[in-house]
Amino acid sequence: MGANDGNWEATVIEALAQAALDNGQLNSDRSSVREMSRQMMAERAGAKLSAARVGQLRAAQQAKSPSLTETVRLAAALTLSLEEIVDRRAPLYPLECNGIVWRLSGVPQGTRPRACRIAAALALSGRSQDEIRDAVEVVYAVRERRPLQLDEPSLRDMVQAGLDMGLARFESPPDGAANAFEDLDLASELAGSLADDAKALPADGSRPAPEVHVVRNMAHPSFALDPVMPFLIARLAHQIVARHMVEHPTVYTIGLAGGMHCSTFVRSAGAESSPFPDESGDKQIKFVPLTLEPFLSHKLPMADAVVGQMVAQARGLLGARRVDGCTLQSFGYVIDEKVSRLDDHGITQVRQHYRDLDVAIFGCGDLENDGWLEQVMRGVRIDAGTEPATDVCLNLLAEDGTPIALPDRREFVGISLADIRRLVRRQDRLAVLLTSGRAKGRPIVVASRAGCAGTIVCDQAAAKAALEVLTHV
Repeated sequence: MGANDGNWEATVIEALAQAALDNGQLNSDRSSVREMSRQMMAERAGAKLSAARVGQLRAAQQAKSPSLTETVRLAAALTLSLEEIVDRRAPLYPLECNGIVWRLSGVPQGTRPRACRIAAALALSGRSQDEIRDAVEVVYAVRERRPLQLDEPSLRDMVQAGLDMGLARFESPPDGAANAFEDLDLASELAGSLADDAKALPADGSRPAPEVHVVRNMAHPSFALDPVMPFLIARLAHQIVARHMVEHPTVYTIGLAGGMHCSTFVRSAGAESSPFPDESGDKQIKFVPLTLEPFLSHKLPMADAVVGQMVAQARGLLGARRVDGCTLQSFGYVIDEKVSRLDDHGITQVRQHYRDLDVAIFGCGDLENDGWLEQVMRGVRIDAGTEPATDVCLNLLAEDGTPIALPDRREFVGISLADIRRLVRRQDRLAVLLTSGRAKGRPIVVASRAGCAGTIVCDQAAAKAALEVLTHV
């Protein structure tokens, strides 16, 4: 029996109205609460419940006194939290946004997971920062009796955590709508402009025009950075890498850099809707860190940690026999039954894998948002006249795409531009740049000029900013 059955709808409306009043979370009369419930049921149209659930709730209606216990059962049946049932601001599911369908998972137990679930749901429905902040603060006020002050980075973290934990799940679009979350026109425009820009640069053979994919921004404009983007960009990158591995069966070695987008690529791998990694067959895969970040701590994930997480996750999905990984963080390596120090041979051993790379996945830095370039600039001595426009795997790049040399032993911070360019030039290799946000417009252009981005996956904000940079060249 469906939720749009007339009798069932009346039952649920009555249960919701009684629950809202009994719970003391809405100070209103029954008629207004019943009308609110009717609107909620309209949004929830199509939900399916078992006959047992329907019977339980009809019994409550016949008793003319639905209890809080019955309301909790209703929440479980609809996979909603009690806060979502009594708060009219929380959307009900399934939710469609820009052609993408999202569904909620089961109700989490902890306060923060519940708050992250609601934050993700509201962000996906296009609610503003203030609306999301209010709803999250209500959760903490009700469950923990304490106030909570949230700034934009904290809200973004909650939305991304809700997506990472699968509390709001992305469902594959129906047949014929595989590109529902891509802006194909903007991608084509940016690809053409980058190709024209490459033709105007010196022809040294290192700057092939990249393939471009642009993801539609989902969040409300009040967010300076769209918190949904890392998840969708990672999801599209899964498709690209999985397709490449099918088309090129000899692909075995995958390099990962650090940063938010690479970390999200790893955390969301193996999700219900993700084609990566492919669980069929018996192909063995090796994961390699592309960078050794030259600082002790950072707010973003380090490449070595990202690879470690990918290895652990892939072993759970594919089995330990099919997955291998290497690390740059060891104090030394056992080579020929002798321990070699890291500064003698350790990094050299890892760097040998760069010559065998089939796929490299990385981001690009900027001086405005993420702090990677700031920390590198503080850690090494670079003349002010050569301030970098971006970095790719800690290779600093000037405005025209030429490299800025790091003093003393560049090989100690990871993969070189030559290694990345080699992947870009070959049809059977893949170099994927993942990034988002308006501040990444110039870095995208510079990375393309440097010839180290075979495929670019970005959001509309970054793509439009890149076009503005190219327009003013």
